[in-house]
Amino acid sequence: MWWYLLFSFITFPMLCFAVPYQPENDDVVLEVLVIPKEYASIRALQQEYQRQPSNIGLAYSLIDAYMQLGKREGDPRYYGYAEAIITPLLATRKDAPVELLVRQADILQHRHAFDAAYVLLNKVLRKVPDHAGAHLMRAIIKMARGEYADARGDCRYTLSPANGTLSGLTCMAMVDGLSGKLQPSYNTLRLF
Repeated sequence: MWWYLLFSFITFPMLCFAVPYQPENDDVVLEVLVIPKEYASIRALQQEYQRQPSNIGLAYSLIDAYMQLGKREGDPRYYGYAEAIITPLLATRKDAPVELLVRQADILQHRHAFDAAYVLLNKVLRKVPDHAGAHLMRAIIKMARGEYADARGDCRYTLSPANGTLSGLTCMAMVDGLSGKLQPSYNTLRLF
């Protein structure tokens, strides 16, 4: 115990007078960001999109590439790059395509802007009531909010061969697990 007091007595003054590091000039490199190997293909896709800004398919490919990279790397910058493509597309379209709204909702959900994502997902589901991706994303938002019974309802929409029962069963197992029904959750996961 005495060594702890001695250590605290010696280090406490140093901590009190510590100042953050400030580089001597703007040329000092603080961190080097690693550029993922896929970035070259994304860059080529971006240049192609700049030549054809009205090509919505190309826009979707670029948005998806950025979002996949953002999910894999855990880097929010890539979501920002995707949103920089989505925002003008949404602004120039009176009736935005459903898939564009779903992508925007995914970005908002990633940022934990759940209310804004929820509004977009509801808009999507008014247009396409059986949109599995929108139901699944809405279920995830409801789970994050602790609304497990409502999340279960959205999971049910994804339980069909057309939507791929794996995502629906996974969704149901998540709801069960998070709401304390561990044995049913385990039983569902054992089906895989």
